Amino acid sequence: MASDSERRAKLPWGQDAERVHLRLPDGLRDRLKRVAELNGRSMNSEIVARLEASLGSSAPIDPEIARLLESHINAKVAERLKDIAKSIGGEK
Repeated sequence: MASDSERRAKLPWGQDAERVHLRLPDGLRDRLKRVAELNGRSMNSEIVARLEASLGSSAPIDPEIARLLESHINAKVAERLKDIAKSIGGEK
C-alpha cells in the first residue's frame, strides 16, 4: 500500500495533489480525452475543471484572511470614492 507521500503528486503550479485511481465506464475515457483536447487541456485538468465546476467553491475562507480582505477592499473603495468626489467638485 502506498504511503501518503507516495500518493501525493506535485502539480506544476506548486500545489500538492492527492493521486486517485478510478474506473470509468466504457467509452467515457475516449469522450473525456476528446473534450480535453478541444478545450486545450490534459485529461487530468479537464477532470479537475469539471469537478470544480460541479462542486463549486466550498472551501471556507480563513476568518483572518476574510477580515484583511474586507479591510483592504473598504480602504480601496473609500480611496476611489474620494477621487470621484474630487473629480466632480464634491471635495476639496
